[in-house]
Amino acid sequence: MRIIESLDSLNIPNKYKRYITQYLSNLKENRLFHHVNKVILFGSCARETVKDYSDIDIFLITNGLSTLF
Repeated sequence: MRIIESLDSLNIPNKYKRYITQYLSNLKENRLFHHVNKVILFGSCARETVKDYSDIDIFLITNGLSTLF
């Protein structure tokens, strides 16, 4: 496992970076992001093996407010 501070360091297509950024922005706009302790990217995006048909796997660790998601 590696810790990534920025999506810029990932070697994945820009459209996937935009999707991830938009998802996190939506959490911030809905004032839910302050409930998130960690964002974990896994799967092909994290492994940098994305294909045209790949999905984005994101795991959120919250402070117990799972009903919000």
